[in-house]
Parts: sequence; structure tokens; C-alpha cells
Amino acid sequence: MPTIAFSSESYIGTVKTQERYNFKAHFDDILEPIGSGAAEFFLAASLYYAHKVSFEAAAALAELSFDEFHYRLKEHFKIGYIFDDESILEDIETIKKLVSK
Repeated sequence: MPTIAFSSESYIGTVKTQERYNFKAHFDDILEPIGSGAAEFFLAASLYYAHKVSFEAAAALAELSFDEFHYRLKEHFKIGYIFDDESILEDIETIKKLVSK
């Protein structure tokens, strides 16, 4: 599959110009076989993996249930729900405190 570039730079004399291309049709061709809501899913997944939105918010953005969003993440990225290292360490400390009581 060819790589799609969003812009190209050209130089006219010493002035740098930038041309813009509309690749929406190309994205539609790529996303169409993946199924309905693919653009929304990949936007939601990228925002979730970038830690910009919660899992719940990303699932809502993709218009999927928790389980459906998790399944599709695993299907396309091999990783579903991300367990944050800090959260895991907090949970371990909580368990240690509970066990010691």
C-alpha cells in the first residue's frame, strides 16, 4: 500500500512554499473495508493512546460500548485497555495496606 503524504515543500528561489493536498478520498478508500465508524474509532483510539481522553470517553466518541471498544482496540492494535504504571503502583500499595491490617 502506498504511503500518503499530507504536504510537500517546494522552493521557489529562496522562498519556501508549501502545497496542500486533500487526501480525504484516499482515507475513505482505506477505512471503508474496515467497516462503519472506522474514522471515529481510529480518532478515539489515537486520543486514548495519547492519554488525551479516558477509555470511557474514547468509547463514547467511537459510539461503542466498553467491551466493543476494547475488542476493536485489541483487534487493530493488539493492546486494549492501558494499565497506567502509576495506577498499578497505587493499587499495589492499597493491597499491601489492606493485607497488613
